[in-house]
Amino acid sequence: MFGKLIFTKYPALTESEYLTFRSVIQIGIHIMIMNIAIKKHLYDGLNKKVAKSLVGRTLLGTLAVILSTNSQKQLPLVIVSMSNNTVPLITAVLGYFILKEKLTSFDIGCLIASFTGVTISVIGNTVFG
Repeated sequence: MFGKLIFTKYPALTESEYLTFRSVIQIGIHIMIMNIAIKKHLYDGLNKKVAKSLVGRTLLGTLAVILSTNSQKQLPLVIVSMSNNTVPLITAVLGYFILKEKLTSFDIGCLIASFTGVTISVIGNTVFG
């Protein structure tokens, strides 16, 4: 929602400028929180075995943020909200099919209730009134 407000107020702002601004603020907040122990948290705890996986996750996360930010600028906020709120459902379904994760009946019930709630909240005004 904050991204949509920024893009509405400053329509000439590009996605990369917005992401740079957001990243600088996040880095500043993290440095203030970690303060003296920054070396311990950033470098000493890094295991070389997981470095390749960490780089892959970082690149995929960066791509996801870029796509999400671009969608906030290009699409209505209702569609962006719907897609962001269905991530747990998509993650559970992919985990079930790809990783063979077990879903209990409680998990399935919660996912259905969550998806139903998101659907009603997003398209509720057009259907119910």
